Amino acid sequence: MLKNNRLYNFAKHSLRMTKKLSEMSLPELHQKRSILKGILIGFAVLWVIMMLTFIYLKAKPGLLVQFIIPFMCVWPALSSFNKIKEELKLRSQNGKA
Repeated sequence: MLKNNRLYNFAKHSLRMTKKLSEMSLPELHQKRSILKGILIGFAVLWVIMMLTFIYLKAKPGLLVQFIIPFMCVWPALSSFNKIKEELKLRSQNGKA
C-alpha cells in the first residue's frame, strides 16, 4: 500500500535526484516544482504555528535555536526548488530565442 503512495514515489525517485534536471521533461519539472512548493508551504505553516505557540507559552530560553532549526530542515527542499526554478527559466528563455 505504501509503495503506491504519491509522496513515497516522489521521495524515492526525486529526492535522490536519479535524473539530472537537464534530462527531465517539462511536465516532470513542473510536477516536482509543485510538490516542493507544497512541502515548503507546509513547513512555513508549521513554523508559524510553532513560533506562535512558543510566544504564547513565553518560552524564552533557546529561542534562537527554535528559529534556526526549521530553516535547517527546509534548506535542502528550498535549494532544490530554486534549482528547478532556474532550469525552467533557462528553458523558457531558450524556447523564446
